[in-house]
Amino acid sequence: MRDPFAARAFDAGTRGPVGVDTERPSLPRVQDYWRRGRDNYDADRAFCTGLAQIAPGWPDVMRMGRLWRERVVRYLAGPAGIRQFVELGAGFPAMRDTHSIAQEFGRPAVVVYLDHDPVVTIHGRVLLGGYPRSHFERADITDPGRVLDVIGEHVDLRQPVALLAAGILPHIGGDVDPGTLMRTYIDALAPGSHVALTHFLAPHDGASHHSLAADLQHRYLTGLGSGWFRSRDAILGLFHGVELIEPGLVPLDQWWPLGPAVGLSPPEQRLVVGGVGAKTDSLTERVVALSQWRR
Repeated sequence: MRDPFAARAFDAGTRGPVGVDTERPSLPRVQDYWRRGRDNYDADRAFCTGLAQIAPGWPDVMRMGRLWRERVVRYLAGPAGIRQFVELGAGFPAMRDTHSIAQEFGRPAVVVYLDHDPVVTIHGRVLLGGYPRSHFERADITDPGRVLDVIGEHVDLRQPVALLAAGILPHIGGDVDPGTLMRTYIDALAPGSHVALTHFLAPHDGASHHSLAADLQHRYLTGLGSGWFRSRDAILGLFHGVELIEPGLVPLDQWWPLGPAVGLSPPEQRLVVGGVGAKTDSLTERVVALSQWRR
């Protein structure tokens, strides 16, 4: 029997030439629509509406991704003590972005946003004009050599860095192996660094939401040219070289060091998971950081 999650993208893949094509949806604009932004067009809204028709809770899950990132950045800038942040596939900027959250703790932080889309990059640079320690660079994250060169212009890779990949890795596939890609980035990070990522989850065959995930992936691949749902083991493999901190790889609303959210989750919420891993030689450091966060 054919694996419904082994599909390849159609010709309209996201790694091709970028620019303003309002006749078909684009990943940055779709993400902007989910968070109720203004940088989207009819094609993007129609694509999102189609997803919501088969998965009514999907829009809420996509917005959970933003809240998840905020909680993660607060943890990293707070008890984890990170002062350097790199966000892969950042998308259109928002008011509550990484730089504003990281600086809530009263300590200066350097933030580098990276995106392949030129329109997104322009928007980002305009927004960050008043933040000298924050930078928005155009770079294709599937070219880690180039990306690491760009990152190195702004951060000290000999010191701990928080590498964020929220919502972008499901859109890396085809000829690019996301596991190999993440391994290259993680290998370049200093001990004490952290990696935070989210991904679409392909449930095991027979699970109640297996067919829903397959349908969503089909919509993503035919509409955007990307949007792979991967197995739990495959997602865990993206953390090669770091160790997951509590609560591990879980649905987004359950990633909260103070404990999981209260309430029952609809099937859609189980189809996106996130986690944070630490690259450190000391387990004690992670335990202390987490205990401080819980106080």
